[in-house]
Amino acid sequence: MVKEDNMIKAVAIYNGHTIKKNFDIELKLRFIDEQLPNALQFVACIGKQVILKAKVGKEAYQLGVFNINRINIDKDGNAFISFMSNNDYVNLENIEKLMVEDDIRIAGKITEVHEDEE
Repeated sequence: MVKEDNMIKAVAIYNGHTIKKNFDIELKLRFIDEQLPNALQFVACIGKQVILKAKVGKEAYQLGVFNINRINIDKDGNAFISFMSNNDYVNLENIEKLMVEDDIRIAGKITEVHEDEE
């Protein structure tokens, strides 16, 4: 169950990112089986936007605003989550800092998709 403050926390491993021709950015993270319950909380983000932050060691980074693109779970209980966004809503410099072999603490805050408010 997602906490009342809409914050999801899990420990992930960087699994790559892709920048497409239309400037869409896909960030891929892997969550090991011990983190599966935490990773599955991201299901609550489907159809919503999520503000992602990462902590590598003692450094914290704002990654940007993403949507869930894909969630896969393999036979070993590892979860693979693909987040998608546009270049305008992502801090690319910070995504590059995730390219480490250490665990990454991910925090996601769910936000509602706001239509044009009057």
